[in-house]
Amino acid sequence: MSHTAASLIGKTIKIGEYNVIIREKIGEGGYAYVYRCEDNSGKQYALKYVNCLTPERFEQFNHEANMLNSLPEHPNIVKLYASDANPKTLIINLLYEYCPLTAMSILLKRMMTHEEVLIFFTACASAVSLLHSQSPPIIHRDLKPENLLVSLDGVPKLCDFGSATTKIYKLQKPDEINAVSEDIERNTTQNYRSPEMIDLYKRIQIGPPADVWALGCTLYKLIYRDDLYKPEERLPILQGKLRIPP
Repeated sequence: MSHTAASLIGKTIKIGEYNVIIREKIGEGGYAYVYRCEDNSGKQYALKYVNCLTPERFEQFNHEANMLNSLPEHPNIVKLYASDANPKTLIINLLYEYCPLTAMSILLKRMMTHEEVLIFFTACASAVSLLHSQSPPIIHRDLKPENLLVSLDGVPKLCDFGSATTKIYKLQKPDEINAVSEDIERNTTQNYRSPEMIDLYKRIQIGPPADVWALGCTLYKLIYRDDLYKPEERLPILQGKLRIPP
């Protein structure tokens, strides 16, 4: 743990109208640290502290906060209570509801029951349905079990909206392909990408159906604890080949 990350533990910080005491670090990745914290009443929260380092990354995490704030409340979308973005230091604090588990943490230990698969998949599909019903539709672009949290009361919650977009890519001009390719590389997980994301030269519009494809890959992972497609596989995705275990 870096000196900065360690020095936050035990401190009280204010985010929006919330004062929370940071109790422990529960995760980290890239430029972000996630802490379990609580307010004076003992209610628990998850604090995501991000040192963005560049204005581009700052905009991406700020975009995540704005995207969540724009949505109506939904039981299967992680709740963002408050955010604090400082464009001078490029540090963003995001205060979420506390979710101690992910679907992936369960899958790493054991197979899910049929009932659990239905609960997680229905929750994810319901959250995506809300995103796609917005005007314009919001495409999550990174649906996978790692982004399905479990709240303290056992309800699945879709998270990680840093990759979400309202852009529909039509790929009508040759020079668009490189820009879209870089965007997809940055914001999606390779083996969950839809065929139109894999072969841009077919110039098939990229929009909400890409999430529907990722939902299918997610369902397969929830059932079988295995990836429908391996990260290096392109041809089976383009051909829509399925490997269904006995």
